Amino acid sequence: MLKKEIWTLCILYLLSKKDRYGYDLISQLKSLFPDAQEPIIYSILRELCKNQYTKIYLSTDSLG
Repeated sequence: MLKKEIWTLCILYLLSKKDRYGYDLISQLKSLFPDAQEPIIYSILRELCKNQYTKIYLSTDSLG
């Protein structure tokens, strides 16, 4: 299992390339690291948002 700091760096790297949904991040990370766990990733996303490294916004685009 990767350490939280490594997960955080991976998430920030992926987000630096384009905006993503949480599910998209998890799918991408699981393809690279099969042991990626959703609760850990969502926890990191919440922490990043709380510390204002990321933000949540509503999209007007509908994907389904």
